[in-house]
Parts: sequence; structure tokens; C-alpha cells
Amino acid sequence: MKKNFFTLFAGAFFTVMLLCSCNAVQASKNDPSVLAVKQEKLLKVGYFVGDGSNGNGVFHWARLLKNSPQLDVTLLVGEDIRNGKLDDLDLLVIPGGSSRRQYLNVTEKGGDKIREFVKKGGSYVGICAGFHCTLNKPDRFRLMPYTYRKGAGGYRAKVAIDINERGAELLDIKKGRYFVTYSRGPISKEVKEWEHGKAETLGIYRSTVSHIGVKSNFMNAPAMIYGNYGKGKIIATSFHPEMHRENDPVSMGCIYAVTGIRPTPVYPAKVYRPVRVAFLSTYTVGKEPIRLLWELDKEKELDVRLLGESELSDGMLLNTDVVVMPDINAKGKKNTLKKYKKDFEDFLARGGRIVAGKRLADALPKHKNVTIIPSGASFVQEALKKP
Repeated sequence: MKKNFFTLFAGAFFTVMLLCSCNAVQASKNDPSVLAVKQEKLLKVGYFVGDGSNGNGVFHWARLLKNSPQLDVTLLVGEDIRNGKLDDLDLLVIPGGSSRRQYLNVTEKGGDKIREFVKKGGSYVGICAGFHCTLNKPDRFRLMPYTYRKGAGGYRAKVAIDINERGAELLDIKKGRYFVTYSRGPISKEVKEWEHGKAETLGIYRSTVSHIGVKSNFMNAPAMIYGNYGKGKIIATSFHPEMHRENDPVSMGCIYAVTGIRPTPVYPAKVYRPVRVAFLSTYTVGKEPIRLLWELDKEKELDVRLLGESELSDGMLLNTDVVVMPDINAKGKKNTLKKYKKDFEDFLARGGRIVAGKRLADALPKHKNVTIIPSGASFVQEALKKP
């Protein structure tokens, strides 16, 4: 009898506990306070898109960051940094472009804010120009004991880098050789005297880039550096890992190395035959075009690609349905339209569509497949329209 009573009691107890557990789960789904706690666990990332952050890589990074559910991304310009927006963030990402213009946009006051942010424990990821900005020299943020290495440097190329064992450990990737895009990144050397922290080279160049007959300074130069400034961690690449999807583990590994969180980008297109949208990113900078890209990216019927001059040269228009052209920096885009006039005319003749801002109207052919967007109209809705 006692045994049966114990069995019945245990069964009732576990049933009650199971019901309570289910109710708690259901309550957590509906309780805003629980959702807020979950939201607070996201890594808060500041992404610098002020003057100087330009080029296709800026948009590639914007997509990687925004499409990673582990991240809460805030777009920043120099004024935001000077006004204390870094105080609420965990990580600052500075992409490629012109480090000189980035510094002028941030100013020395903003540079002080960045150093203070990292010194107190904030993390920093710099790509190409963002690597330039870490260097220990005037008119830069002076975060790392590296400076320029004398030599020719080079222009855009696909190059080999070797990531060493320490780099593989920190990024949680395989040690060895990777092929990445280089575009005028800094060729640097370590400075011996440095009082703010330690630094080390995680990867070196194993290709050279220079004009014929010009001596190159690439071989064995630092391609990826890592260190700390005060309590904060810094990683910077002189190359562009974001330009090719096969190098996403390197890009996301950089964030993992300084924060302990590995983002996992999810690409939005969900349908079998989505509308293939090419977003013209040439000469486009600032918060507005990044937000437009993100709006396009949210649509499951759109497969959004980034269209710079190198992609135009490679024939991306042959595999595109719609080109979206925001008119930020219309002058630069008009130069691109002029340079590739025949390609865009052929694209329209094949049935492709162009959706453009009104400041580009006079640079585009008068064609039934060209739609000029007035102020306040939706690029997204026009892109979704069937031909």
C-alpha cells in the first residue's frame, strides 16, 4: 500500500512540475520583460559608415552584421561617436575606404572617445582603412604598436595570406592559407616601444602586389594583427575578408576573437526563383543607403547582390533582373553609368529593369523599364513589381 501511495505521489508531483514548466515557457513567450532580457544578450555593435567608409566592402560588412541574429547593429558617423554613442556598445567595426577621411570625420575628439571605449573594455574590428586607423601615427586613432612599413604598397588584387596557429585559435578557424581581396591596405611593421598593451601578428602576406619593375614590400608583412589597448581587444585586417562568401569564417572569426561571440549570417532569399536585385553600391556612403540595402534584404522574394565596378566588369548584369540605384553621390554614379553605358543599354534590351533615384534621371536612357523614384517612394515595392 505504501509503495503504491509513493508511486501515485511521485507521478502527481512530476505531472505538476511538467505543467508548471510548460506554463512558464508559454508565459516567457508572451512576457515582454522576458523578451527584453533575451534582447539584452545580443552583442551591441556600432558600424561606422561616416565619410571615408566607402566601397563595396562597406555594404558586404553591413549585410554580414545585419543578417546575424546574434548582433544588434547601430549605424554610426563621426558626430555619433563624439556625442557618446559608443558608451552603450560592445563592439566598434570600422570598414574599408579612406582612413584619412574617416579620421577627419571622427576628428581627434572622436579618436579620444574611441581610445577611451577600447581602454575600458570595448572591442574593435578594423578592415583595411579600419586597420590604417589603428596605427600609431598622427591623424590616426593610435590603438596598436604598428606603423607604416616603407615600400611601394599596391592596388587591388587577390592575394594569399597565411594565418598562423595563434590566429587559427583566436578566430576558431583552420590554420593555413587563405585567398583574399586586397585593395590598398596598409603594409605595416611593429613598433617596439608601446606602453598601452600587447600586440601580435596573426597572419602574413604570401603574395606580392606592385607594378612591374617596382620593388614590393608585401612578402611576410602583417596581414592581420591582434592586441589590446587597456582592457579592450583589437583585431584588424589589411585585406578584405568580406568580399567573398567562402571567407565568411574569417570575417566572423574576427568578431569572435575580440568578443567571444561568433555571428552566423543568415541570407534572406527564401523562394526557388527570387527576383535578382543588383544594388549599385559604387560611390555610395552613409546611413541612408545602408538602411535601403537592409530593407531590400528583408524581402524573402529578393536575392540582393552588391554591384560595384568590378562586378560590372565581371558581367553581373547578365544574371540580374533589377538594378536599384540610390542617388546618394549622384555625380559618381553618373560617371559609372557613362562608363558602362552599353552594358546598361543591353541590360534594358534583355528585359532588365532599373529603379533609380530622381537625381540620376538625366543620366539614364528613356526606356519603359526605367523607373525614377520620387521622394518618399519605396525602392522595395518597385523592385518587387513583376515586369
